Amino acid sequence: MNKDDFKALLSKPLTVKPVEVCGMKFHLKKLTEEEGIKRDLAVQTKEGEFQWEKFRRVTLSLMLCDEHGVSLVDDADELKSLDLELADGLWSAAKELLGIRSKEVSSETKKSDVAQG
Repeated sequence: MNKDDFKALLSKPLTVKPVEVCGMKFHLKKLTEEEGIKRDLAVQTKEGEFQWEKFRRVTLSLMLCDEHGVSLVDDADELKSLDLELADGLWSAAKELLGIRSKEVSSETKKSDVAQG
């Protein structure tokens, strides 16, 4: 890859994927590097401990968008009242888009529990 190819890659629009969950159509977008850092910081305590209980909500808040990639959520806490079945379906689609496997999530949760507990 040369510099021009890399610059072109940086200007390429992110993938926005339509998904149907509970009979409703949504759109999810891949995260930018900046959004990934924002998510990682949002799910850590001041001491640097990872908070899995926030991970799904924060990730979904960054990924939920309209068909043009414009975010639907202003604050992750808005999703606290989202129907659980809907949240589970969106999370399954989000994990698939991001390439996160359930096994990885379980492993990280166990590590987090051991470190915190």
